[in-house]
Amino acid sequence: MIKLVLDVSAVAAYAEGRTLDVGDLIEQVVDEGNEFAVPLLCLAEAGHQAKSLEVFARLRILAGHPHGVIVAPPGDWELLADAGRVYGSVVAGVVATVARANRGAYVVTTNPDAYEPLPTIGI
Repeated sequence: MIKLVLDVSAVAAYAEGRTLDVGDLIEQVVDEGNEFAVPLLCLAEAGHQAKSLEVFARLRILAGHPHGVIVAPPGDWELLADAGRVYGSVVAGVVATVARANRGAYVVTTNPDAYEPLPTIGI
């Protein structure tokens, strides 16, 4: 069962080593026998923003985590456009769509207010 959905800010924070919180959250979820989701667009955006090969290498580690699920965006462009309008960007809309599809999953982010009324964990 997916318990966390990492947004771009959480993926970037993990890869850049800015916070241990993301790794700790992943560890807790795995210890409980659950999984976490990383939307493909979040990985791509964090990779685009990566300022070093070391950061890019950490993204590969995150993407290959045995308890991580890489989630492709829905194929419905209208759904993506609508979600993007609600949450401020298409990428944030995808995060919200994944979280809603996995009822009870928390969005991990540096900006919890952006995902209201979804449950979030601020890092």
